[in-house]
Amino acid sequence: MDDRRADVFDKLSAIRSRLEGHIYTNTNLVKMLATVITTEPGMTRERFEALAGPLLTASWQLRHISAAPDLVIRYIFPRQGNEEVLGLDIGNHPAQREAAFRARDIGEMVLAGPIDLIQGGRGFIGRFPVFVDRGPGVGKAFWGVISAIIDEERLYEAVSLRESNMPIDIAIRGKDALGAKGELFFGRAEVFDSAPELASVRLPDGTW
Repeated sequence: MDDRRADVFDKLSAIRSRLEGHIYTNTNLVKMLATVITTEPGMTRERFEALAGPLLTASWQLRHISAAPDLVIRYIFPRQGNEEVLGLDIGNHPAQREAAFRARDIGEMVLAGPIDLIQGGRGFIGRFPVFVDRGPGVGKAFWGVISAIIDEERLYEAVSLRESNMPIDIAIRGKDALGAKGELFFGRAEVFDSAPELASVRLPDGTW
């Protein structure tokens, strides 16, 4: 690797590291809420909002957090501006059901997107499956999912992808964490045709 390519790879690796860091920070915050729901599956709306509020305060990239028992969104924070999402049946939504089903089936968080949001704008959706204990001899049963929306543009800004003086040309593919098989969602497709330096962003389930 010559000095020029080494310099490009170093800059690319720094951005890759920042992307991973922000994604894991955001998702780990919400994972704590999913853990609480396993012990309080019947929590009230007020209790949900009291728990979700501090999480959004702690992260500028999180737009909202919702909970969908039986895959129907019943709780959301902040509620204002997101009312139209309440009652949405994720299991029957063409753009959202696949990731929800995958999270349920593998028992782990799945990061989908970026997708167009019902409320406007675009974002990445982290789906956290929740399983609750149904009692002796019954075991755990699927309760539903917690969903966290990471704002697409805020994430790009946080990792400096929108800087006007970006020294390297970056493109990202792997929509829905599908790696090289996924669609391009940032930058120009031509970047991948010019013998580029490559780096994988490791996600909780899959890669970019």
